Amino acid sequence: MGGGSGTGRLDLHHDQPSERTLYVGVTADLAARVAQHRMGDGSSFCRRYNLTLLVHAEPHATMLDAIAREKALKAWRRDWKEALVEGSNPDWHDLSRDLHLAS
Repeated sequence: MGGGSGTGRLDLHHDQPSERTLYVGVTADLAARVAQHRMGDGSSFCRRYNLTLLVHAEPHATMLDAIAREKALKAWRRDWKEALVEGSNPDWHDLSRDLHLAS
């Protein structure tokens, strides 16, 4: 994932609605990244907390834009991140169903 060309996608993952452990990440291929998380091949943080549900995703024109947004969101307070998810996904549904990856 180097350079500034290509498209980037920002993704937020969580475990269960009762826990809402959040992970903010960036990828060039959202479907592949979600599949990695599901197989336990994602980040060590996602493996530790079993974060397999995609609850928010944003497309960005470049990878540099996606990385800048990721850094900004990582600096946000938890309640701001939850409000972001609830603004577009109030029931915290697994959006990977739209990618045809839901198990």
